[in-house]
Amino acid sequence: MKIRVFLMSKLKGEYRSLALEYFKRANTFANLEFIEIKANKDAKEKLLKLKEKSRLILLDEKGEELNSQSFASFLENAKNQSQNLTFVIGPADGFADEIKNLADESFSLSKLTLAHELAALVFAEALYRSLSIVAGHPYHRD
Repeated sequence: MKIRVFLMSKLKGEYRSLALEYFKRANTFANLEFIEIKANKDAKEKLLKLKEKSRLILLDEKGEELNSQSFASFLENAKNQSQNLTFVIGPADGFADEIKNLADESFSLSKLTLAHELAALVFAEALYRSLSIVAGHPYHRD
C-alpha cells in the first residue's frame, strides 16, 4: 500500500517542520509520499493521474468523521486489499467543485474549520497514530 498526502498549498515554518516529523514517523509503517502543489489547473490534472492508481479521499469539514480506531481500521482494510490511498488537503479557500467531484470519499478532521496548515499537521499526527495502531505500536493509548 502506498499513501500519498496531497496538500494544495505550501506548508511554512513550524507547521511544516512538525507535519514533516509526523509524516517521517508514519513512513516507518507505510510507504508515504507527501506532495505540495499550488491549487490550480495543474493540481486537478495531477489528481486525475493519481486517481487512476489510488483511492482519492478529500479531507473536508463536511466529510465523515472517524475516531483513531476507525481510521486505523480503514487503513488496515486498504492495506489488506492492496489499495493505494491519496489524501487531499485543500487550499485556504476550500475545494473547487471539480475537485470534489473527483473524490471517492471524504473524511473530516473536525467539525471546526481548520486553517489548511493546521489541518495538514492534525492529519499528519492522525495518520501516524492510526498507522501505529495497525502496527501494534504503543503510541496510541485507550
